[in-house]
Amino acid sequence: MNAHQLDDDGVIINTIVVESLDVFPSLVDASIGGQRGDSVVNGAVIPKPLTKDEINAPILAQIAELEKQGEKPRRVREAVATEAGRLWMIALDAQIFNLRKTLVK
Repeated sequence: MNAHQLDDDGVIINTIVVESLDVFPSLVDASIGGQRGDSVVNGAVIPKPLTKDEINAPILAQIAELEKQGEKPRRVREAVATEAGRLWMIALDAQIFNLRKTLVK
């Protein structure tokens, strides 16, 4: 069976294969879920809090992709030449602005 090994604070520090939970006193059945860094409180897994970088990474990737769309020279020249193109650029800028507001500082 798989078992989580907990530290003194109830944080999962390792997951190992054992025949019985009696092998070590700090083992709990891993079938409850969880992974390294999560806590186990009263038999329930509490996920570890995400770091600022983990939260911001997908947002920054989305911003980079939108900025790449707006930087293509031919597309930009064509975009500002028409009303629809100007509206497209404004919408693109608004998306980027709104995404930047969601970044964790």
